Amino acid sequence: MSEHISNLVGADLDRIDVVCIANYTNLNVLRSIHRLQGSPMGSLFFKPLRFNLKGVNGAIIVINSETDDLMTPSGIKRARKQFMPALAYAADLGAKVVVLGASLKRLFGEFFDDKVDSEGGFMGKRLSLKEHYPEIVFTNGDNGTASILLQEINDIISRAGVSPGSGDKIAVLGAGLLGIESIKHLINIGYRDSEIIIVSSHSAEVKKVVGDRSIRIYDSLSNIEGNVDLLICCAHKNQVIAEQIDVCGIRFVLDVAAPAAFPQNEYLKSHSVYRQDGGNAYSTDLNYEFDPNVIDLVEHEIYGCFAEGTSIALSIKNKGAQYAKILKELNWFTVSEENKKMVSDFFSIANFSKHPTPLCFGRKE
Repeated sequence: MSEHISNLVGADLDRIDVVCIANYTNLNVLRSIHRLQGSPMGSLFFKPLRFNLKGVNGAIIVINSETDDLMTPSGIKRARKQFMPALAYAADLGAKVVVLGASLKRLFGEFFDDKVDSEGGFMGKRLSLKEHYPEIVFTNGDNGTASILLQEINDIISRAGVSPGSGDKIAVLGAGLLGIESIKHLINIGYRDSEIIIVSSHSAEVKKVVGDRSIRIYDSLSNIEGNVDLLICCAHKNQVIAEQIDVCGIRFVLDVAAPAAFPQNEYLKSHSVYRQDGGNAYSTDLNYEFDPNVIDLVEHEIYGCFAEGTSIALSIKNKGAQYAKILKELNWFTVSEENKKMVSDFFSIANFSKHPTPLCFGRKE
């Protein structure tokens, strides 16, 4: 970490319990952060955006990379060199928990065990994140986001008036972690194979999950035959356009992707579709020291992944160092029933839940 950044760390008097490190999701967010925080430190990352919850001091650090930058090997390489100094900054602030938010889960391999040096490169001594900072609990927050998303799926199913066995169709866009969790949830609550549609270009990977079930798989919304009642967006790579919504007869959309899979300009063109933001947690005990609109949030709302890290930090604060040692031994980069149950318990203590009023681009629908 440069001497300039080290001096800025020294100027921060308040210690931080949890740091959420993320890329920015779109140029509007970048402009808003730049107006509020000035230029990124050392061109690497922006000064922390602070929040608190029940005595837990939190910070959001945005690195100088956009979501699309992390789709290429060169972008990932550059982002690692921004992330590692940001992580060193977080450690100097006293962070006990660090969240790899937004698209940063791509930085260190599928199992988060890729080894880099302290600057994010390969020239010096290479270690995994946990080896670099053994005293920190690391998570990507996927268990938290999944827990909120499944609650929201139940709600929007009720709002849409679709039910298992009725013949109503639900399509899941994207077969990454959240997409797979959504598909499993639909199966678990009784939807027939004929009522579930998967939209993903990674058909081979999807078939491994689906197995011998007769769930239909399409590589594009445009290729779906027949109408769809509800669309659950779990990936932003191929953006949804208004024409696809109208042609498929889609009446309801739950969009957990960041940036949005069904963007606002396309939503405004579509006819009679209900759209709902997804994956964000809510707590009246959460307070920001900045305008959360800067990062596309509203008061008392936080991304589900950040909520997970914050609730873990609260549990450590309540139960002490010995409990922190237990949590550090767990793999928070894996979504499992055990992890989701533990995060759900943490959420109850932190007073986190899904947003009580469904929002569409941060506003009431």
